[in-house]
Amino acid sequence: MDLVRNGGKVCLFGGCAPGTTVPFDVHRIHYKQIALHGVFHHTPRHFKEAVRLLSEGKVKTDLLIKGSVRLGDIPAFFSANADKSIPKSVVTA
Repeated sequence: MDLVRNGGKVCLFGGCAPGTTVPFDVHRIHYKQIALHGVFHHTPRHFKEAVRLLSEGKVKTDLLIKGSVRLGDIPAFFSANADKSIPKSVVTA
């Protein structure tokens, strides 16, 4: 929520346990005209749009991605990080 621009959209995508709650600044949502919507699953259209935005540099990936793991290094990566909470990982070929 803190990263979306005025008039922007926030898509809530991901598996959340029943009863999960998230506090929002409703004042900001209302007066900055931020749209919230949930998506159960992506569609080919969503995926193509995401790839387009990434390839055009319109998404600041440094805010989302802190590192990458080469495909052959996945077993060692997970072994070395088994005791850490890593929300997302990017695997590169």
